[in-house]
Amino acid sequence: MISINHTNLLKNALQGTGFVRRGSAFFRVWGDGVLQVLKFERQRGDRVHDLSVGVFSMYGRLYPEWFTSSGCIPRASIACFIDLRFVDYYLSPNRFTKTDNGQFLYDGFPVMVEPKQWLRDENGERWKYYFTPEQQVHILTEKVLPWLNDMISQSLAAKAMYKITPVPDDSLRFDAHLAAGEWIEAEQTMSAILKQHADAHASWKRTFSEDKYAEMVARQEVRDVPLKAAHKMVQEQDEYAISSYLRENYKRNCEFAKFCMK
Repeated sequence: MISINHTNLLKNALQGTGFVRRGSAFFRVWGDGVLQVLKFERQRGDRVHDLSVGVFSMYGRLYPEWFTSSGCIPRASIACFIDLRFVDYYLSPNRFTKTDNGQFLYDGFPVMVEPKQWLRDENGERWKYYFTPEQQVHILTEKVLPWLNDMISQSLAAKAMYKITPVPDDSLRFDAHLAAGEWIEAEQTMSAILKQHADAHASWKRTFSEDKYAEMVARQEVRDVPLKAAHKMVQEQDEYAISSYLRENYKRNCEFAKFCMK
């Protein structure tokens, strides 16, 4: 099997796009403080590397390790942009089309399919598929890069984060909503985060000893202090506090991201 240099493959595809390489990851700060991250990662087994995509607000609470190759956290597989969960798994045969030259396609994009590797479940027979690194980069250049290029505001970044992580309690999306002036959405997001934390207490109480439960609740309450402060700030629409919070975050993150800022 021919060895593939995933980093060079991605580097060549990103020529002229403003992405800056750091190790095996690529970063750029785009538009109004939208941090974008791309990296091939080994997610599920050793066979296929997954091209992962990350979007973050520079006005949020980011960690310095998130700006490194080993510590960055691009949260979405390239597969999610063509409505799949994984770059290698099983699908019903009728989800694929086949060209005259024998090439399989999914959603118009080339994909490798192995009909002899199949499984059967309550949904019927399904065939093994996988997207090669080259095929994943093709999806990137044709579909994902145009989407990233259009992401020039915090409001668009918040929408992108929901596409990547469609849950109500995404703490990273809170800051994008806040920076966009979308205070209702920011308050709803933080409320969902704090509710999720409170709901966890009931599960802990059933699972752990009384001492362990008390320890975990105390630790969570400490972690929730800045979250509750942020929630109060938004509920009261404290413009001075919000402006200070966003400004301090942005200034700190610019130090971390100066290698990939124009």
